[in-house]
Amino acid sequence: MADFATLALVSAGLGAAKEVVGAAQAGRRASAEAAAQTNAVAQQLQQQALAAQIEERRRQEQLRRERAQRLARFGAQGLAASDGSPEAVLGGLTAESARQGAESMRQRSLAMSGSLLDLADRNRLTLLRAAEAREKAALGVAGDAFGAWRDLSKRNSPLSRGGYDFGSAGRGPGGVRSGGGYFFGP
Repeated sequence: MADFATLALVSAGLGAAKEVVGAAQAGRRASAEAAAQTNAVAQQLQQQALAAQIEERRRQEQLRRERAQRLARFGAQGLAASDGSPEAVLGGLTAESARQGAESMRQRSLAMSGSLLDLADRNRLTLLRAAEAREKAALGVAGDAFGAWRDLSKRNSPLSRGGYDFGSAGRGPGGVRSGGGYFFGP
């Protein structure tokens, strides 16, 4: 009987260790997944920043070319760049380019914020799943330990040897109510 009890405890202990190791592995996988997601988003944000710099340089070069073309046309017409109408046109070009640059910056900022929020949500979900796996493992360990204890206590209880039944709610053999609420075995 003692050998069975030892075997049951060892078996429960091995099952518990297996669940704990599984939960630890799930935690490591979740951390690695969160780090990989973070790295991927960081790389994506770096690419977006580089694309933004290229776009800004392109926009500035286009503004310079447009201003030079307009100045050349005005000069061909005999108008000085400092006269009212050419100055207003060139100022309008500069203002339009600045407006486009600000709009582009706002859109990139929103896209980056969205990427960061998505990353935070994915990392929270990944870590939540890892925590859930750890909790399930802990509950499994507790359940295994309780099951082993219950099995051992059933084998060693007075009922298994024909003894006392304190849980019969005052009922004797065949469900007949006995006096005092306790039934003392045969």
